[in-house]
Amino acid sequence: MPSGMQTWSPSGFLTLDTNDSISKIMGTITTQQNVAGSITVPELAGPTRIFLYAYAQPLMGAAPPQTKRTEITVNGRTISWSAGRGPVTFSYGVY
Repeated sequence: MPSGMQTWSPSGFLTLDTNDSISKIMGTITTQQNVAGSITVPELAGPTRIFLYAYAQPLMGAAPPQTKRTEITVNGRTISWSAGRGPVTFSYGVY
């Protein structure tokens, strides 16, 4: 028998089961055009599952063709982004 907490809606639907994963947004970052960066998040240590969600933003004006898109990578507790042709806003968290 599983242990934990379950909550139900008034109509009888299971709305929360603590035996399932619950997501937590930990922060949001907006990168700057042509500027690389990184952030260290201590809560990402160990076998934590992480998610990133990037918000699409249209480019304003024409970008030089040699300019690359911003790339976001995760290595251990560090989230890094490359210098890209436009600002990118992304949220990160755990589940």
